[in-house]
Parts: sequence; C-alpha cells; structure tokens
Amino acid sequence: NDFVILDRLADPQLVLEPAMARLLADRRRGVGCDQILLLEAADMPAVASYRILNGDGSEARQCGNGARCLAAYLHDIHGHRPPFVMHSPVGPVAVDFDGQYRVDLGGGRIIEKALRLAVDGESVDLLALSMGNPHAVVRVDALDDGSFERLAPRLSMHPVFPEGCNIEFVCALPDTQEADFAVRVWERGVGETLACGSGACAVLVALRHAGHPADLVRLRLPGGVLTVEYTDSAGSVRLSGPVARTFHGWWLPPSPC
Repeated sequence: NDFVILDRLADPQLVLEPAMARLLADRRRGVGCDQILLLEAADMPAVASYRILNGDGSEARQCGNGARCLAAYLHDIHGHRPPFVMHSPVGPVAVDFDGQYRVDLGGGRIIEKALRLAVDGESVDLLALSMGNPHAVVRVDALDDGSFERLAPRLSMHPVFPEGCNIEFVCALPDTQEADFAVRVWERGVGETLACGSGACAVLVALRHAGHPADLVRLRLPGGVLTVEYTDSAGSVRLSGPVARTFHGWWLPPSPC
C-alpha cells in the first residue's frame, strides 16, 4: 500500500491539519495515499519519530508497512544505516536490513480470545487483538465470495469497537502457492487497502493463538507478499517486504475560495 512522507526533520515548521491531510490523501484532488507519515525529531537512541494520519485525517497508532517505508527513507535520504530505532506513537520500533527492510512491532496482545458478532444478519467469529492499533482477524474459506465486501466495513465500525477496528480476512492457500495464506484488509479511516503491515503481524499472532505451529509465514495481500516472523526469544513480531519509492516533489495545495 502507499504512503506520503512529510519530512519535518528537513522542515520543522511544517504543519498538517486534518482537513489538509484529507485533501492530500485524496486520489482525485490531492496526491493520493492510504496514510500520511509525518517524520519528526526524536530523543536518542531513536534516530527519528513518526506520526500517522489516515486518509480521513484521523490519527493512527501504528503502521507496519509505513514504518518500513520510513526506514528506507531514513537510510536513503538521511544516511541512517540499519540497524537503528525509530519511535512510533506506541513506542520504539527496531529496524534492520537483510535484503529487505524489517521492522519489529513488538508483541501482539490478545484483547478478546474469541468474539461472535452479529453483522448483516449472520454471525461472524473473530479474534480481537492489538499491535499497538486494534485488529480483528476472521478465518474464512475464500476471499472472493463477496463476504469481505459485505461484512468487513460493518465489522470495522461495530459498536463493540468504539474507536473502530482494522479487519483482516484470512484463508489458507495450497502448498503450491508462493505464500501460506491470503489476506484482505479493511483499515479503519481508509477502507480496503492493498496491504497492511500491522494487520499482517496481527494475522500471525491470531494463527499462533489458533495453534498454527509456524514461527514464520508468508502472506499474500493484493499488493504483494509480506513475511512475518515470530521471535521466541523476545516474544515480538517482525515484518519484512519490498519497498519502492514512487516519486518525490512539492505539493501546492489549492488556495481557499
């Protein structure tokens, strides 16, 4: 999925109000992105900190793929060679590099061992958990039967989640596939996205909770394959995958009428 990075290390005077964030994220009137990442100064040992704004202008607390993109940006633009630490809204994020940028999002925390919610006239079983931001994982037999489009938006705004929730639908893939599971994600404040890093980490936590034995899984999302690894020594979840810069430049917001 895609992000706009605004660099307050280079321009500390930069300010982004929610209304301007919504315009910037708009794919017709602005630049267009899933989330906006504000890169800011931080106290040592972190090389930088970051904030996350959703496409609707609301604040998010964690973004795994965004953290990987920021790691690449800090390396390429500011010369910070991994390993290093960034500070996120929910605490430190360790970065390393082994052919791909990898971030450690800490341990997932189960909020509810199991929930059965009534949505659109049917019951949906899910596991609610936190990766610093809220997630709910739903195991299904198929991702293309229309249930994701029908149920995920309603689950995301269900009253049991007063601040909204990111929803992951997951199904197993045959052994011949390039990944172990396929995933679709509905992000609160955004809608369906091509990928979600913290959501991918939430999927691994949920799979392990359900008895899946693997410490490492490859997840195929619409935007590509992410690798998620559970580290027994630290009890944390690490995320890796590709990063590509699309373009850089200056955005001149429209003048008010």
